[in-house]
Amino acid sequence: MNCKQCGAPIIIEEGQNVFHCEYCGTYDFPKPSQVETDVLDSFERLETPMPKGFTVKRSKGELIITRDWFSMTVIGITFFCLFWNGFMAVWFGVTISQRIWIMAAVGSVHALIGLAVAYGVFAGWLNETVIKVNSRSLEVKSGPVPVPGNKRLKTMDIKQLYSKENGSRGNSKSSNYEVHAVTYDKKDEIVVEGLTDSTQALYIEQQIEHALGIKDRSVRGELER
Repeated sequence: MNCKQCGAPIIIEEGQNVFHCEYCGTYDFPKPSQVETDVLDSFERLETPMPKGFTVKRSKGELIITRDWFSMTVIGITFFCLFWNGFMAVWFGVTISQRIWIMAAVGSVHALIGLAVAYGVFAGWLNETVIKVNSRSLEVKSGPVPVPGNKRLKTMDIKQLYSKENGSRGNSKSSNYEVHAVTYDKKDEIVVEGLTDSTQALYIEQQIEHALGIKDRSVRGELER
């Protein structure tokens, strides 16, 4: 457990019914058995190596994980985006010059799709996700291209972290991965989403748990081990 006052790991004093935080001196925390949770048994997991495109910095009690969005998938989507939007440019050039307004209107829907894909391509080339963890907060920000998913949680509220897969299994390549936090008030919060590989999620989970002194425990719905 972590101190609910300052977020630092706390020490169990044997033979006493209290926890003691050596950082801020707070006492009288509830025992782990008094807290209801979906967290199951603890276990030892092999360390997940740092994936490509990740950098990690530790300084002054703060962990900073940076994930670069660029990948070979982004290159493939870039070519698709150029083809799609190039085709739509020709489409509008022909329909407008010949005043075929109905065809131009129909093409506007496809043009919007092309713009959405182009936005995603710019994000893939330029964006990075920065995860900052310290005794007060866990903060996730992505940019410089604005995208949803920014998050800020108080570390004192985090009981456990786990990784989860979304999408179809088997031959499908549509799966993506998320890192979730289970809080003391039984909420399930998405910390990071849209990860392209299971090792990315497991590595982020592992590093945050190490930084916060959280013992790895099995959680219902997590990635198969």
